Amino acid sequence: MNTYDETVSVAPPPPPPPPSRQLHDGDDLLAAFPKFGPGGGDTTWSPEEWQFTPEADRARAGAGASAARVPHQQHDEAPPPPPDAAPPPRARRAPRTLYDDLGCARGASPAALRASWARLCRRHHPDSGRDASPEAFARIMAAWERLGTGAARAAYDAELGREERLRS
Repeated sequence: MNTYDETVSVAPPPPPPPPSRQLHDGDDLLAAFPKFGPGGGDTTWSPEEWQFTPEADRARAGAGASAARVPHQQHDEAPPPPPDAAPPPRARRAPRTLYDDLGCARGASPAALRASWARLCRRHHPDSGRDASPEAFARIMAAWERLGTGAARAAYDAELGREERLRS
């Protein structure tokens, strides 16, 4: 029970939202959206001063801005070569080694070689069903036969060293 004589007041409903602006033919953009024009929220904007160059974009973005936020980075690339120009020479790749077949570096430890061999065997075994590849499994097993023991690995490393000296 209310013992006071005050009346309970309810807040009035909020005012309706302003009608949305629609542009029609002949409407002036600056008049329709004054926030973005001169004297609006962006006081630095001027059609004469606005420059669409990478330097101006970096200056507007600020010193801490990432390169992803600068839109004109894509245009800094070199132009494509003319159609009659010769293609650039391809870089020669080193021939595939048994270490590549096992997915290890040349200086990997025997434990790392064995772990890589076991992982690849489980993945490529013909009965595994996932990435079953008899060709890859045969390459992995051949690599393990040459690199699985210390003496065979030392002989293979010496052979690789001779081949590298002949290529260079």
